[in-house]
Amino acid sequence: PGLGPILVNPRLTTGDGSLIGIPDGYFVAEGVAVQVHSSSYHEGVTTTGVDRWARTVEADTRFERHGIVVVGVTPVTLDRDPEGFVDALADVLAAHRGRPGLDVRIE
Repeated sequence: PGLGPILVNPRLTTGDGSLIGIPDGYFVAEGVAVQVHSSSYHEGVTTTGVDRWARTVEADTRFERHGIVVVGVTPVTLDRDPEGFVDALADVLAAHRGRPGLDVRIE
């Protein structure tokens, strides 16, 4: 409550339809994505030998390249200090509230 509307797992694309990514949460008005980085969910390597954990963390850069601010969090933090995370997220949202809209499509 009080953070504003959040979209859960939206598909974000550029104006020409290129995939930016699918964040765990997205605050449209502020252009802020939330990414829950779970090492256990992203452990191991793909069939092509890519480290899944590295790939998921480095994927945040795709959002940043398009002006989307990424707030990363781990399940441990959400479990141990949810209030601290919400406070930090509220500060980030407040810092970006009212900025010009981004050229991002939501599918």
